[in-house]
Amino acid sequence: MGGASGKVVDRNSEKGALCHLQSMERILQAITFVHALPAVHGDIKLDNILVKVDGTPVLADFDLSRNLAGLDQQGGLGAAAAPSATTRAGAGTEYYMPPEV
Repeated sequence: MGGASGKVVDRNSEKGALCHLQSMERILQAITFVHALPAVHGDIKLDNILVKVDGTPVLADFDLSRNLAGLDQQGGLGAAAAPSATTRAGAGTEYYMPPEV
């Protein structure tokens, strides 16, 4: 992973481990932000995490995201937030999907 100087950081070094932890923290902050909207990304995987030149990770590809603002009082999806049959089928990348989906 490159640092702000553009140099590659040895991932096995203490500095490399710290860089990875900071990157993971930023990715988790992005996911927390999306969930607070309330929404879901729908396809979080390594291919959808881009890294800027300064080493900052960015969550990308919101094509399968869903707005959950239409949840009804029982916790189910209201008509406004319910995905259509076409978006629900095959949503996400199978390898990264939880087994219950």
